[in-house]
Amino acid sequence: MSRSFERREFVQISACAALGTGLVGCASLAVVSVPTGGGRARLVLRDYPQLASPGGYLRVQPDDLPHHLLVFAGDAGEFTVVSPVCTHRQCIVSVAGPRLVCPCHGSEYERDGTVTMGPAERRLDRYPAEVNAAGELVIDLEAV
Repeated sequence: MSRSFERREFVQISACAALGTGLVGCASLAVVSVPTGGGRARLVLRDYPQLASPGGYLRVQPDDLPHHLLVFAGDAGEFTVVSPVCTHRQCIVSVAGPRLVCPCHGSEYERDGTVTMGPAERRLDRYPAEVNAAGELVIDLEAV
């Protein structure tokens, strides 16, 4: 059975559909709060399926830091953790596929924080991280 839509109904349904699609895309913008202790943050990896595959990433906000961190899953089960604060003018970089891009002046970085295009001249701050026997990613909150 076919139903014709009034213009107002069509606009409302279209707006809701667009909003729903946008919210799914915003999931990657979510920041996960992470408790800290002893200068370290711990993530139970099984709780974050986005880190189970190479190329996956997560934004985490440790209690002891003024900004969030980006955690990237590597090809061999390793993880890279970097600050999202651009070293040029301290804008927050965005994840754009395999690169991190600064929206302010166009600096680009690899996911390991290495500069690939200026004006930034220094890499992003990195945070040492390793997986312990309990399956937790332990992030040292002292940048290197």
